[in-house]
Amino acid sequence: MKISKDFVLRNVCGDCLLVPLGEKAKEYNGVFSLSETGAYILQRLSEQKEIKEIAELLSQEFEIDSSSAYEDTLSFTESLKEFGILID
Repeated sequence: MKISKDFVLRNVCGDCLLVPLGEKAKEYNGVFSLSETGAYILQRLSEQKEIKEIAELLSQEFEIDSSSAYEDTLSFTESLKEFGILID
């Protein structure tokens, strides 16, 4: 999976924003504000990491159990796919 070229991740005054570009900007007419966890997952995806690896890193970084980290990572990436932010 990779992040669509129709979106760019930006840090603005400490807030992590996912900004749609081109036609996607017309479609969404705004930006997506990400939580610290969401930004962390998106950063790892941009590094070409696999979901299982991201979940393990998430578990370590935020001190949560591996099962919850995997479920949350999977759910978040599925949502990103639905919006066309992640592509296979």
